[in-house]
Amino acid sequence: MVLTLTKWRDKTTFQKILYIFVWIMIIITLLGVILVSASAVFENM
Repeated sequence: MVLTLTKWRDKTTFQKILYIFVWIMIIITLLGVILVSASAVFENM
């Protein structure tokens, strides 16, 4: 019973880390797109 609980806890922790990592990647990608768009707009002005 204890073994199952520890395995489950490790799994959820790993999933949380994965989830956070995915969000960080999405945010970085969005920031990159925004920066590229902003610089393009400034160049056209």
